[in-house]
Amino acid sequence: MRRREFIKLLAGATIAGPRAAIAQAPPKVFHLGTLAPGAPLDEKNPLTAILLKALEQHGYTLGKNLTLEARGAGGEVGKLPEIVRGLKANQVDVIVAAGFPVILACKVANVVTVVAFGGGDPVAHTPYRRVGTAGRQHHRHFR
Repeated sequence: MRRREFIKLLAGATIAGPRAAIAQAPPKVFHLGTLAPGAPLDEKNPLTAILLKALEQHGYTLGKNLTLEARGAGGEVGKLPEIVRGLKANQVDVIVAAGFPVILACKVANVVTVVAFGGGDPVAHTPYRRVGTAGRQHHRHFR
């Protein structure tokens, strides 16, 4: 299974939850990174436990064909860019980003494989730019 297919599955599992198990486990070991502005989202965290359970029902088992690198900034959001760079250096296949500061740090670091949740109000925090002309409806595009 390719990396993109894994990311699609991860996103679907995060949003829709488990539906059906995959008959054969992929031979590759996938590396999942989680990042939060506070405490790390490790396997003891209830949200991570739900995600891991959904992935397991799709054939991805922690310790078998899935690894987890849980990171947290401990409330020091200034450390997020360094932590994101570390996850990239460890070549995680996807980062599950919890919260707007983490999402923004991943964007700045050009991480393209991010599953984001709990983003807050991105319009109020200006990651979008306005596109349009005077007197016309403005559309927002991610910068």
